[in-house]
Amino acid sequence: MISTIECIESGEFFFMRYMKKGLIVFALSFIAIFTCSDRTYAGFWENLYNGYDQLTSLPKEVTKLQENYDKTMSELSRTKENVNAFQAKNEELFEQNQKFMTQNENLIEQNQHLIKQNQELSLVVNELKKSEKEREQTKSKAIKMVWTVAILVVGYFILIRIIRFFMRLSSRRIKKEDVN
Repeated sequence: MISTIECIESGEFFFMRYMKKGLIVFALSFIAIFTCSDRTYAGFWENLYNGYDQLTSLPKEVTKLQENYDKTMSELSRTKENVNAFQAKNEELFEQNQKFMTQNENLIEQNQHLIKQNQELSLVVNELKKSEKEREQTKSKAIKMVWTVAILVVGYFILIRIIRFFMRLSSRRIKKEDVN
């Protein structure tokens, strides 16, 4: 018998030994593949026919895929156009919003200025009302004073007339008494 070292040295025996084992494994694998396949198929020729059928149906599927691709691309381009239109509209609305914000700030400033003016005018109106009230009170006092003076003057003249009347009356009595 040949030792392993001699086999390794001879090279030929070593190669043949492993080649035989590889051929046996390959043959067993080939047999296992064809004998252990799914039982629903009729056989090798049926598989070959189905493969051919699938290969011939590939162009139809490729055509369908191309149509779907074209449809998707057209939808994508429409969507891009819509997005661009929406972006343009959004930018326009943003600019409008900025203008409105500026106008709003200006209106707020004007409103604050008008509120300040309104407060100042309210103070002036209150002062005018106060001065008008004082004028009315002064006018009322003056009218009361004039009426009082008029009544006193009229009363004075009436009182003087009454006193004269009684003095004449008494002087007539005194003259009558002197005469009698």
